[in-house]
Amino acid sequence: MRKYSSTFAMLFGLTIALLFAPAAFPAALQQQGQSSNQEEHPSRPQPTRRQKSSSQPAHQPTARPQNQPTRQPAPSHANRPAESQRNRPTSSQRNYNFRSQDVSRLRSQYRSSYSHINRGRRPHFYRGRPIPLSYRRRFQPVPPGIITYLPPVPPGYAVGYYDGYVVVYSLATFAILNLIDLMTQ
Repeated sequence: MRKYSSTFAMLFGLTIALLFAPAAFPAALQQQGQSSNQEEHPSRPQPTRRQKSSSQPAHQPTARPQNQPTRQPAPSHANRPAESQRNRPTSSQRNYNFRSQDVSRLRSQYRSSYSHINRGRRPHFYRGRPIPLSYRRRFQPVPPGIITYLPPVPPGYAVGYYDGYVVVYSLATFAILNLIDLMTQ
């Protein structure tokens, strides 16, 4: 309680000193002197907001330091290649379809591994989604003899097998282009 009362007394004392003894505070004295000068000379024209006072320096633009880079204009769209010229896969590369005879060939290839698959804890893969990180190392490449039998795989894609799934996926993004679930078909 005493702490607050002493702080209050100190602030109160400073306020009283400022009001009754302006000589002790030079900044307050200068402001008071300026306002008293304006009151003493009412015939002198007072600057308005639109007029610049002669006591205020005119605004001069500052020079940009030499070490700061200048801003480059935004690139225009004229320099971009046309939509057809971009490095995008063609429609034939984005669509990969297995044939009905491919399923029977792949089933006969991987029939021996079906007994080792835990059907209750089997992952689920979906077209268009990436292969989860935890499964990427577990994929085995499909043997070259089977690859030659399948339709040609688009460049930048691979065919892999894991837990009854044969998946065509992108090597760069691991996005699944197409897949066959050999356990359900």
